[in-house]
Amino acid sequence: MTYSPNQDILLLSLRCASWLSFFCRVPEPLRATFDKPFDLQSFLKAIRLQTNPFDGLSPDETREIRDWVRSNLYRCNDSESRMVVKSLPIWEARQSSRTVLIEARRLEMLPVDGLHSEIFDGFTKPEIALANLNRDLYTVLSWPPKTPPMTSERLRQLLFFPDFLPSSNMHRYSALLEGFLNISGQEMIPVPDGNCRLREVNSLYDHSVGLFAVALQSLEESHFLHPDFRHMQLQLRSKGLHSQVDRESFLLCVNTVNDDLVARGLPEAEVMPRAEVVFNFYNSSLPNILMGDTLSWTQLNGRRFVPRKEIRSPSASYLTDAYCERLPEIVAPSQILLQKYEQIAWTQRALCQEEPTGNLTALNTSFGVPTAAEVVKHLVILTQKIAPEHPQNRTLIQQIRATYEWLNNNKEAARVHLLCTPIALFLNVDDPTWETWEWRTAAQILFDIEYDFPETNTFRARRFLQDYRPLLLAAGAGVEHNVEYKPKTRAPDGNILRDSFDAMRKAGQLTDTMLMPITDEDIDEDSLRAHSAFLAAAIPPCKSRAFRLG
Repeated sequence: MTYSPNQDILLLSLRCASWLSFFCRVPEPLRATFDKPFDLQSFLKAIRLQTNPFDGLSPDETREIRDWVRSNLYRCNDSESRMVVKSLPIWEARQSSRTVLIEARRLEMLPVDGLHSEIFDGFTKPEIALANLNRDLYTVLSWPPKTPPMTSERLRQLLFFPDFLPSSNMHRYSALLEGFLNISGQEMIPVPDGNCRLREVNSLYDHSVGLFAVALQSLEESHFLHPDFRHMQLQLRSKGLHSQVDRESFLLCVNTVNDDLVARGLPEAEVMPRAEVVFNFYNSSLPNILMGDTLSWTQLNGRRFVPRKEIRSPSASYLTDAYCERLPEIVAPSQILLQKYEQIAWTQRALCQEEPTGNLTALNTSFGVPTAAEVVKHLVILTQKIAPEHPQNRTLIQQIRATYEWLNNNKEAARVHLLCTPIALFLNVDDPTWETWEWRTAAQILFDIEYDFPETNTFRARRFLQDYRPLLLAAGAGVEHNVEYKPKTRAPDGNILRDSFDAMRKAGQLTDTMLMPITDEDIDEDSLRAHSAFLAAAIPPCKSRAFRLG
Protein backbone atom coordinates (compact mmCIF):
# COMPACT_ATOMS: atom_id res chain seq x y z
CA MET A 1 0.00 0.00 0.00
CA THR A 2 1.37 3.42 -0.96
CA TYR A 3 0.47 6.90 0.21
CA SER A 4 0.60 10.09 -1.73
CA PRO A 5 2.78 12.81 -0.26
CA ASN A 6 -0.12 15.18 -0.92
CA GLN A 7 -2.59 13.35 1.28
CA ASP A 8 -5.14 15.81 2.57
CA ILE A 9 -4.65 16.90 6.18
CA LEU A 10 -8.40 16.93 6.57
CA LEU A 11 -8.38 13.16 6.31
CA LEU A 12 -6.11 13.12 9.35
CA SER A 13 -8.59 15.25 11.24
CA LEU A 14 -11.55 13.05 10.37
CA ARG A 15 -9.85 9.73 10.90
CA CYS A 16 -7.32 10.71 13.51
CA ALA A 17 -7.07 7.42 15.32
CA SER A 18 -6.55 5.35 12.19
CA TRP A 19 -4.01 7.80 10.85
CA LEU A 20 -2.05 7.92 14.05
CA SER A 21 -2.04 4.15 14.22
CA PHE A 22 -0.72 3.91 10.70
CA PHE A 23 1.77 6.73 11.22
CA CYS A 24 3.26 4.90 14.12
CA ARG A 25 3.80 1.83 11.93
CA VAL A 26 5.62 3.68 9.14
CA PRO A 27 9.37 3.04 9.36
CA GLU A 28 11.42 6.04 10.40
CA PRO A 29 13.14 6.57 6.97
CA LEU A 30 9.79 6.70 5.17
CA ARG A 31 8.35 9.40 7.42
CA ALA A 32 10.74 11.88 5.87
CA THR A 33 8.95 11.47 2.53
CA PHE A 34 5.80 13.11 3.84
CA ASP A 35 5.10 16.55 2.50
CA LYS A 36 6.60 19.43 4.42
CA PRO A 37 3.23 20.59 5.76
CA PHE A 38 3.07 17.46 7.88
CA ASP A 39 4.88 18.68 10.98
CA LEU A 40 4.01 19.28 14.63
CA GLN A 41 1.97 22.34 13.81
CA SER A 42 -0.16 20.56 11.19
CA PHE A 43 -0.47 17.53 13.47
CA LEU A 44 -1.71 19.60 16.38
CA LYS A 45 -4.07 21.48 14.11
CA ALA A 46 -5.51 18.20 12.85
CA ILE A 47 -6.22 16.78 16.34
CA ARG A 48 -7.18 19.91 18.21
CA LEU A 49 -10.90 19.07 18.05
CA GLN A 50 -10.50 15.46 19.14
CA THR A 51 -11.64 14.64 22.68
CA ASN A 52 -9.54 11.49 23.02
CA PRO A 53 -7.08 11.55 20.12
CA PHE A 54 -5.11 8.54 21.35
CA ASP A 55 -8.03 6.12 21.70
CA GLY A 56 -7.27 2.86 19.98
CA LEU A 57 -3.50 3.23 20.12
CA SER A 58 -1.30 0.68 21.80
CA PRO A 59 1.02 1.79 24.62
CA ASP A 60 4.01 1.58 22.29
CA GLU A 61 2.26 3.73 19.70
CA THR A 62 1.30 6.28 22.28
CA ARG A 63 4.87 6.34 23.59
CA GLU A 64 6.20 6.98 20.08
CA ILE A 65 3.76 9.85 19.50
CA ARG A 66 4.76 11.23 22.92
CA ASP A 67 8.46 11.15 22.10
CA TRP A 68 7.88 12.76 18.67
CA VAL A 69 5.81 15.59 20.15
CA ARG A 70 8.37 16.21 22.90
CA SER A 71 11.25 16.32 20.43
CA ASN A 72 9.47 18.99 18.40
CA LEU A 73 8.27 21.23 21.20
CA TYR A 74 10.67 23.96 20.10
CA ARG A 75 8.57 24.29 16.92
CA CYS A 76 5.43 25.03 18.93
CA ASN A 77 5.28 28.82 19.01
CA ASP A 78 1.65 29.90 18.82
CA SER A 79 -0.68 29.85 21.82
CA GLU A 80 -3.29 27.66 20.13
CA SER A 81 -0.81 24.86 19.46
CA ARG A 82 0.57 25.13 22.95
CA MET A 83 -2.89 24.72 24.45
CA VAL A 84 -3.33 21.55 22.39
CA VAL A 85 0.01 20.18 23.64
CA LYS A 86 -1.03 20.89 27.23
CA SER A 87 -4.16 18.81 26.64
CA LEU A 88 -2.36 15.75 25.25
CA PRO A 89 -2.09 12.77 27.65
CA ILE A 90 1.59 12.21 26.98
CA TRP A 91 3.13 12.80 30.42
CA GLU A 92 3.90 10.06 32.91
CA ALA A 93 2.73 10.69 36.47
CA ARG A 94 1.73 8.80 39.62
CA GLN A 95 -1.94 8.87 40.52
CA SER A 96 -3.58 6.67 43.16
CA SER A 97 -0.33 4.65 43.41
CA ARG A 98 -0.36 3.89 39.64
CA THR A 99 1.69 5.22 36.73
CA VAL A 100 -0.59 6.98 34.25
CA LEU A 101 -0.29 9.10 31.09
CA ILE A 102 -1.99 12.38 31.75
CA GLU A 103 -2.33 15.89 30.36
CA ALA A 104 0.13 18.57 31.51
CA ARG A 105 -2.72 20.78 32.66
CA ARG A 106 -3.89 18.08 35.10
CA LEU A 107 -0.65 17.19 36.82
CA GLU A 108 1.78 18.64 39.33
CA MET A 109 5.50 18.40 38.62
CA LEU A 110 7.94 17.86 41.46
CA PRO A 111 10.57 20.61 41.45
CA VAL A 112 13.62 18.62 42.57
CA ASP A 113 15.66 16.29 40.42
CA GLY A 114 15.96 12.86 42.02
CA LEU A 115 12.71 13.23 43.95
CA HIS A 116 10.51 10.42 42.66
CA SER A 117 6.75 10.60 42.64
CA GLU A 118 6.47 6.96 43.78
CA ILE A 119 7.48 7.86 47.34
CA PHE A 120 4.27 9.86 47.68
CA ASP A 121 2.11 6.80 46.98
CA GLY A 122 -0.49 6.47 49.70
CA PHE A 123 -0.13 10.10 50.78
CA THR A 124 -1.70 11.90 47.80
CA LYS A 125 -5.37 12.63 47.29
CA PRO A 126 -7.03 10.45 44.61
CA GLU A 127 -7.38 13.24 42.05
CA ILE A 128 -3.75 14.33 42.32
CA ALA A 129 -1.17 13.27 39.72
CA LEU A 130 2.50 13.89 40.50
CA ALA A 131 5.19 13.86 37.82
CA ASN A 132 8.93 13.71 38.24
CA LEU A 133 10.99 16.70 37.20
CA ASN A 134 11.23 16.64 33.37
CA ARG A 135 12.86 19.21 31.09
CA ASP A 136 10.21 18.98 28.35
CA LEU A 137 7.37 19.09 30.85
CA TYR A 138 9.04 22.07 32.51
CA THR A 139 9.02 23.83 29.11
CA VAL A 140 5.31 23.14 28.58
CA LEU A 141 4.37 24.28 32.09
CA SER A 142 6.32 27.49 31.48
CA TRP A 143 4.08 28.45 28.54
CA PRO A 144 1.40 31.03 29.35
CA PRO A 145 -0.63 30.73 31.41
CA LYS A 146 2.47 29.67 33.33
CA THR A 147 2.23 27.04 36.03
CA PRO A 148 4.45 28.25 38.90
CA PRO A 149 7.09 25.83 40.22
CA MET A 150 5.87 23.67 43.07
CA THR A 151 6.69 24.94 46.55
CA SER A 152 6.46 23.17 49.89
CA GLU A 153 3.22 25.08 50.54
CA ARG A 154 1.66 23.69 47.34
CA LEU A 155 2.90 20.14 47.90
CA ARG A 156 1.51 20.11 51.44
CA GLN A 157 -1.93 20.93 49.97
CA LEU A 158 -1.73 17.87 47.72
CA LEU A 159 -0.94 15.42 50.49
CA PHE A 160 -2.84 13.85 53.35
CA PHE A 161 -1.45 12.01 56.35
CA PRO A 162 -2.73 9.36 58.77
CA ASP A 163 -2.57 9.87 62.52
CA PHE A 164 -0.07 7.05 62.92
CA LEU A 165 2.64 5.82 60.58
CA PRO A 166 2.99 2.02 60.33
CA SER A 167 6.51 0.79 60.94
CA SER A 168 6.48 -0.73 57.44
CA ASN A 169 6.19 2.78 55.97
CA MET A 170 9.01 4.34 57.98
CA HIS A 171 11.69 3.94 55.31
CA ARG A 172 9.50 5.34 52.51
CA TYR A 173 8.27 8.22 54.64
CA SER A 174 11.86 9.03 55.56
CA ALA A 175 12.69 9.35 51.85
CA LEU A 176 9.55 11.45 51.34
CA LEU A 177 10.55 13.78 54.16
CA GLU A 178 14.12 14.14 52.91
CA GLY A 179 12.77 15.06 49.48
CA PHE A 180 10.25 17.47 50.92
CA LEU A 181 12.99 19.27 52.85
CA ASN A 182 14.76 20.02 49.55
CA ILE A 183 11.74 21.88 48.16
CA SER A 184 11.70 25.64 48.57
CA GLY A 185 9.16 27.22 50.89
CA GLN A 186 8.36 27.45 54.56
CA GLU A 187 5.65 24.79 54.85
CA MET A 188 6.28 21.53 56.62
CA ILE A 189 4.68 18.11 56.75
CA PRO A 190 4.14 16.05 59.92
CA VAL A 191 6.97 13.96 61.33
CA PRO A 192 6.73 10.79 63.44
CA ASP A 193 7.48 10.84 67.14
CA GLY A 194 8.73 7.88 69.14
CA ASN A 195 5.21 6.43 69.21
CA CYS A 196 5.01 6.59 65.37
CA ARG A 197 2.37 9.27 65.71
CA LEU A 198 2.62 11.97 63.05
CA ARG A 199 3.10 15.34 64.71
CA GLU A 200 3.79 18.91 63.69
CA VAL A 201 7.53 19.39 63.90
CA ASN A 202 7.22 22.47 66.12
CA SER A 203 5.79 20.28 68.88
CA LEU A 204 8.97 18.19 69.11
CA TYR A 205 12.48 18.76 70.50
CA ASP A 206 15.96 18.21 69.13
CA HIS A 207 17.42 15.14 70.81
CA SER A 208 20.95 16.31 70.02
CA VAL A 209 20.55 19.17 72.53
CA GLY A 210 22.02 17.77 75.74
CA LEU A 211 19.62 19.47 78.14
CA PHE A 212 16.58 18.18 76.25
CA ALA A 213 17.95 14.65 75.86
CA VAL A 214 18.62 14.33 79.60
CA ALA A 215 15.78 16.30 81.17
CA LEU A 216 13.01 14.94 78.94
CA GLN A 217 13.88 11.25 79.26
CA SER A 218 10.46 10.44 80.68
CA LEU A 219 8.87 12.08 77.63
CA GLU A 220 11.21 10.44 75.12
CA GLU A 221 8.51 8.88 72.94
CA SER A 222 6.15 11.84 72.86
CA HIS A 223 8.58 14.78 72.64
CA PHE A 224 11.33 13.60 70.29
CA LEU A 225 11.52 12.47 66.68
CA HIS A 226 11.36 8.77 65.96
CA PRO A 227 14.95 7.42 66.13
CA ASP A 228 14.89 6.59 62.40
CA PHE A 229 14.41 10.29 61.60
CA ARG A 230 16.90 11.90 63.98
CA HIS A 231 19.57 12.15 61.29
CA MET A 232 17.44 14.97 59.84
CA GLN A 233 17.26 17.02 63.05
CA LEU A 234 19.67 19.69 61.80
CA GLN A 235 17.53 20.29 58.69
CA LEU A 236 14.32 20.25 60.70
CA ARG A 237 15.49 23.05 62.98
CA SER A 238 14.65 25.60 60.30
CA LYS A 239 11.19 24.04 60.04
CA GLY A 240 10.37 24.51 63.70
CA LEU A 241 12.07 21.68 65.61
CA HIS A 242 12.90 23.08 69.05
CA SER A 243 16.67 23.33 69.36
CA GLN A 244 17.12 26.53 71.38
CA VAL A 245 16.59 26.56 75.13
CA ASP A 246 14.26 29.44 75.96
CA ARG A 247 11.93 30.23 78.84
CA GLU A 248 9.19 27.85 77.69
CA SER A 249 11.43 24.91 76.84
CA PHE A 250 13.38 25.23 80.09
CA LEU A 251 10.13 25.34 82.05
CA LEU A 252 9.18 22.06 80.32
CA CYS A 253 12.51 20.54 81.41
CA VAL A 254 11.99 21.67 84.99
CA ASN A 255 8.38 20.46 85.08
CA THR A 256 9.43 17.08 83.69
CA VAL A 257 12.06 16.53 86.38
CA ASN A 258 9.62 17.73 89.04
CA ASP A 259 6.94 15.35 87.73
CA ASP A 260 9.46 12.51 87.65
CA LEU A 261 9.69 12.92 91.42
CA VAL A 262 6.20 14.05 92.40
CA ALA A 263 3.80 12.56 89.84
CA ARG A 264 5.68 9.54 88.50
CA GLY A 265 7.32 8.73 91.83
CA LEU A 266 10.73 7.85 90.42
CA PRO A 267 13.54 7.28 92.94
CA GLU A 268 15.66 10.35 93.64
CA ALA A 269 18.79 8.38 92.77
CA GLU A 270 17.41 7.81 89.26
CA VAL A 271 16.36 11.43 88.78
CA MET A 272 19.48 12.99 90.34
CA PRO A 273 21.60 13.03 87.11
CA ARG A 274 18.74 14.80 85.31
CA ALA A 275 18.36 17.32 88.12
CA GLU A 276 22.10 18.06 88.07
CA VAL A 277 22.00 18.86 84.35
CA VAL A 278 18.89 21.04 84.69
CA PHE A 279 20.25 22.97 87.67
CA ASN A 280 23.60 23.46 85.97
CA PHE A 281 21.79 25.21 83.10
CA TYR A 282 19.66 27.16 85.59
CA ASN A 283 22.78 28.25 87.43
CA SER A 284 25.03 29.14 84.51
CA SER A 285 22.97 29.87 81.38
CA LEU A 286 19.43 30.76 82.38
CA PRO A 287 20.38 34.15 83.89
CA ASN A 288 21.40 35.30 80.39
CA ILE A 289 17.99 34.24 79.08
CA LEU A 290 15.62 35.46 81.78
CA MET A 291 17.72 38.40 82.97
CA GLY A 292 15.61 40.31 85.51
CA ASP A 293 12.27 38.73 84.57
CA THR A 294 11.01 38.27 88.12
CA LEU A 295 7.80 36.52 87.07
CA SER A 296 9.67 33.85 85.13
CA TRP A 297 12.08 33.23 88.01
CA THR A 298 9.13 32.98 90.39
CA GLN A 299 7.47 30.34 88.17
CA LEU A 300 10.37 28.01 88.88
CA ASN A 301 10.50 28.48 92.65
CA GLY A 302 8.17 25.64 93.57
CA ARG A 303 9.57 22.95 91.24
CA ARG A 304 12.00 20.36 92.52
CA PHE A 305 15.17 20.19 90.43
CA VAL A 306 17.96 21.48 92.71
CA PRO A 307 20.34 18.92 94.30
CA ARG A 308 21.15 19.96 97.88
CA LYS A 309 24.06 19.34 100.23
CA GLU A 310 23.62 16.67 102.86
CA ILE A 311 25.04 18.81 105.69
CA ARG A 312 22.63 21.48 106.85
CA SER A 313 24.79 23.65 109.14
CA PRO A 314 28.56 23.62 108.64
CA SER A 315 28.89 26.35 111.29
CA ALA A 316 27.35 24.28 114.11
CA SER A 317 29.57 22.39 116.56
CA TYR A 318 26.64 20.22 117.66
CA LEU A 319 24.62 17.59 115.81
CA THR A 320 21.89 19.27 113.81
CA ASP A 321 19.83 16.50 112.21
CA ALA A 322 17.26 16.37 114.98
CA TYR A 323 16.40 20.03 114.60
CA CYS A 324 16.09 20.35 110.80
CA GLU A 325 13.06 20.65 108.60
CA ARG A 326 13.08 17.33 106.73
CA LEU A 327 13.88 17.90 103.06
CA PRO A 328 14.38 15.53 100.09
CA GLU A 329 17.71 15.28 98.29
CA ILE A 330 16.31 17.21 95.31
CA VAL A 331 14.57 20.38 96.40
CA ALA A 332 12.95 23.47 94.91
CA PRO A 333 14.72 26.85 94.65
CA SER A 334 12.44 28.10 97.43
CA GLN A 335 14.04 25.51 99.74
CA ILE A 336 17.63 26.54 99.01
CA LEU A 337 19.76 28.71 101.29
CA LEU A 338 22.79 30.71 100.26
CA GLN A 339 25.87 30.01 102.36
CA LYS A 340 25.90 33.54 103.77
CA TYR A 341 22.45 32.96 105.30
CA GLU A 342 23.24 29.52 106.69
CA GLN A 343 23.36 30.63 110.36
CA ILE A 344 19.94 32.34 110.24
CA ALA A 345 17.81 29.69 108.51
CA TRP A 346 19.55 26.32 108.27
CA THR A 347 16.70 24.57 110.10
CA GLN A 348 14.28 25.68 107.36
CA ARG A 349 16.28 25.37 104.14
CA ALA A 350 19.21 23.45 102.64
CA LEU A 351 22.49 24.50 101.09
CA CYS A 352 22.97 24.10 97.35
CA GLN A 353 25.17 21.25 96.15
CA GLU A 354 26.57 23.39 93.31
CA GLU A 355 27.79 26.84 94.29
CA PRO A 356 25.36 29.42 92.86
CA THR A 357 26.91 31.79 90.34
CA GLY A 358 27.10 35.53 90.81
CA ASN A 359 24.91 36.02 87.74
CA LEU A 360 22.19 33.86 89.22
CA THR A 361 22.08 35.59 92.58
CA ALA A 362 22.36 39.05 90.99
CA LEU A 363 19.44 38.54 88.60
CA ASN A 364 17.30 36.16 90.65
CA THR A 365 17.47 38.21 93.82
CA SER A 366 15.23 35.93 95.87
CA PHE A 367 17.26 32.77 95.23
CA GLY A 368 18.62 31.36 98.48
CA VAL A 369 17.27 34.22 100.59
CA PRO A 370 15.06 33.15 103.52
CA THR A 371 11.80 34.91 104.28
CA ALA A 372 11.16 36.73 107.54
CA ALA A 373 8.68 34.01 108.50
CA GLU A 374 11.34 31.33 108.01
CA VAL A 375 13.92 33.23 110.06
CA VAL A 376 11.44 33.61 112.92
CA LYS A 377 10.68 29.87 112.77
CA HIS A 378 14.42 29.22 112.81
CA LEU A 379 14.79 31.43 115.89
CA VAL A 380 12.05 29.47 117.64
CA ILE A 381 13.98 26.23 117.08
CA LEU A 382 17.28 27.78 118.19
CA THR A 383 15.79 29.13 121.41
CA GLN A 384 13.20 26.51 122.31
CA LYS A 385 14.80 23.24 121.17
CA ILE A 386 18.53 23.67 120.73
CA ALA A 387 19.36 26.15 123.52
CA PRO A 388 18.02 23.97 126.38
CA GLU A 389 20.20 21.10 125.15
CA HIS A 390 23.33 23.13 124.31
CA PRO A 391 23.60 26.05 126.76
CA GLN A 392 26.62 28.35 126.41
CA ASN A 393 27.53 26.67 123.11
CA ARG A 394 29.58 29.28 121.31
CA THR A 395 28.48 28.35 117.77
CA LEU A 396 24.87 28.47 118.92
CA ILE A 397 25.49 31.94 120.41
CA GLN A 398 26.90 33.04 117.04
CA GLN A 399 23.82 31.71 115.25
CA ILE A 400 21.50 33.47 117.70
CA ARG A 401 23.41 36.72 117.26
CA ALA A 402 23.27 36.41 113.44
CA THR A 403 19.55 35.67 113.56
CA TYR A 404 18.86 38.65 115.83
CA GLU A 405 20.97 40.85 113.56
CA TRP A 406 19.04 39.85 110.39
CA LEU A 407 15.69 40.32 112.10
CA ASN A 408 16.88 43.64 113.48
CA ASN A 409 17.69 44.80 109.94
CA ASN A 410 14.40 43.43 108.59
CA LYS A 411 12.18 44.30 111.54
CA GLU A 412 9.23 45.55 109.48
CA ALA A 413 8.99 42.30 107.51
CA ALA A 414 9.43 40.30 110.71
CA ARG A 415 7.08 42.33 112.92
CA VAL A 416 3.85 40.45 112.21
CA HIS A 417 5.54 37.05 112.61
CA LEU A 418 7.16 38.08 115.89
CA LEU A 419 3.91 39.46 117.28
CA CYS A 420 2.21 36.18 116.39
CA THR A 421 4.91 34.23 118.25
CA PRO A 422 4.55 35.30 121.91
CA ILE A 423 7.18 32.96 123.30
CA ALA A 424 10.49 33.56 125.04
CA LEU A 425 12.75 34.18 122.06
CA PHE A 426 15.12 36.70 123.62
CA LEU A 427 18.24 35.84 125.60
CA ASN A 428 18.17 38.47 128.34
CA VAL A 429 21.66 38.31 129.86
CA ASP A 430 24.75 40.44 129.94
CA ASP A 431 27.23 37.82 128.80
CA PRO A 432 25.82 34.57 127.35
CA THR A 433 29.17 32.81 127.36
CA TRP A 434 29.13 32.21 131.14
CA GLU A 435 25.84 33.43 132.62
CA THR A 436 22.88 31.17 133.09
CA TRP A 437 20.63 31.76 130.11
CA GLU A 438 17.37 33.53 130.84
CA TRP A 439 14.79 33.71 128.07
CA ARG A 440 12.10 36.38 127.94
CA THR A 441 9.28 37.29 125.63
CA ALA A 442 9.47 40.72 124.04
CA ALA A 443 6.49 41.83 126.13
CA GLN A 444 8.41 41.03 129.32
CA ILE A 445 11.31 43.32 128.43
CA LEU A 446 11.41 47.03 129.20
CA PHE A 447 14.21 49.26 127.97
CA ASP A 448 15.74 52.12 129.98
CA ILE A 449 14.93 50.88 133.47
CA GLU A 450 17.58 50.15 136.07
CA TYR A 451 16.22 47.04 137.73
CA ASP A 452 13.70 44.23 137.26
CA PHE A 453 10.13 44.07 138.53
CA PRO A 454 9.52 40.32 138.90
CA GLU A 455 6.19 40.94 140.60
CA THR A 456 4.86 42.45 137.33
CA ASN A 457 6.87 40.10 135.09
CA THR A 458 8.86 43.05 133.78
CA PHE A 459 12.59 42.84 133.23
CA ARG A 460 15.16 45.36 132.15
CA ALA A 461 16.89 44.72 128.83
CA ARG A 462 20.34 43.36 129.59
CA ARG A 463 23.52 44.13 127.72
CA PHE A 464 23.30 41.24 125.21
CA LEU A 465 20.02 42.63 123.83
CA GLN A 466 20.94 46.30 123.70
CA ASP A 467 22.18 46.11 120.10
CA TYR A 468 18.84 44.68 118.99
CA ARG A 469 16.60 47.35 120.49
CA PRO A 470 14.69 48.01 117.17
CA LEU A 471 13.98 44.29 116.86
CA LEU A 472 12.62 43.95 120.38
CA LEU A 473 10.48 47.06 120.07
CA ALA A 474 8.99 45.67 116.84
CA ALA A 475 8.33 42.41 118.67
CA GLY A 476 6.47 44.14 121.50
CA ALA A 477 9.09 45.24 124.05
CA GLY A 478 8.51 48.47 125.99
CA VAL A 479 10.49 51.62 126.78
CA GLU A 480 10.60 53.69 129.97
CA HIS A 481 9.93 57.11 128.45
CA ASN A 482 11.22 59.11 131.44
CA VAL A 483 14.75 58.14 130.51
CA GLU A 484 16.49 59.49 127.44
CA TYR A 485 17.82 56.70 125.27
CA LYS A 486 21.31 57.24 123.93
CA PRO A 487 22.15 54.25 121.70
CA LYS A 488 25.79 55.26 121.25
CA THR A 489 26.52 55.39 125.02
CA ARG A 490 27.20 52.17 126.87
CA ALA A 491 26.57 51.90 130.62
CA PRO A 492 29.59 51.06 132.76
CA ASP A 493 30.12 47.42 133.44
CA GLY A 494 28.04 46.75 136.58
CA ASN A 495 29.96 43.60 137.40
CA ILE A 496 33.28 45.45 137.74
CA LEU A 497 31.78 48.15 139.98
CA ARG A 498 29.99 45.58 142.12
CA ASP A 499 33.15 43.51 142.54
CA SER A 500 35.15 46.60 143.60
CA PHE A 501 32.66 47.55 146.33
CA ASP A 502 32.57 43.95 147.55
CA ALA A 503 36.36 43.81 147.83
CA MET A 504 36.41 47.10 149.77
CA ARG A 505 33.61 45.84 152.06
CA LYS A 506 35.50 42.67 152.89
CA ALA A 507 38.63 44.72 153.59
CA GLY A 508 36.66 47.14 155.78
CA GLN A 509 37.59 50.08 153.60
CA LEU A 510 35.31 53.17 153.71
CA THR A 511 32.38 51.21 155.15
CA ASP A 512 30.04 53.53 157.01
CA THR A 513 27.07 51.37 158.00
CA MET A 514 26.24 47.95 159.38
CA LEU A 515 23.36 45.62 158.64
CA MET A 516 21.74 44.29 161.81
CA PRO A 517 19.99 40.89 161.85
CA ILE A 518 16.42 40.80 163.16
CA THR A 519 17.15 37.93 165.54
CA ASP A 520 20.12 37.39 167.75
CA GLU A 521 22.60 35.34 165.81
CA ASP A 522 26.26 34.65 166.28
CA ILE A 523 27.55 36.38 163.14
CA ASP A 524 30.89 37.98 162.38
CA GLU A 525 30.21 41.70 162.56
CA ASP A 526 32.83 42.46 159.89
CA SER A 527 30.73 40.56 157.37
CA LEU A 528 27.75 42.84 158.11
CA ARG A 529 29.53 46.10 157.35
CA ALA A 530 28.49 47.90 154.14
CA HIS A 531 28.70 51.10 152.10
CA SER A 532 25.59 53.21 152.57
CA ALA A 533 26.00 54.86 149.17
CA PHE A 534 26.07 51.49 147.41
CA LEU A 535 23.00 50.30 149.33
CA ALA A 536 21.12 53.46 148.46
CA ALA A 537 21.99 53.10 144.76
CA ALA A 538 21.11 49.42 144.57
CA ILE A 539 18.02 49.51 146.81
CA PRO A 540 16.14 52.83 146.52
CA PRO A 541 14.02 52.28 149.71
CA CYS A 542 17.28 52.25 151.66
CA LYS A 543 18.10 55.83 150.77
CA SER A 544 16.51 57.52 153.77
CA ARG A 545 17.50 54.75 156.13
CA ALA A 546 21.03 54.74 154.84
CA PHE A 547 21.16 58.44 155.38
CA ARG A 548 19.98 58.06 158.95
CA LEU A 549 22.47 55.32 159.62
CA GLY A 550 25.23 57.35 158.04
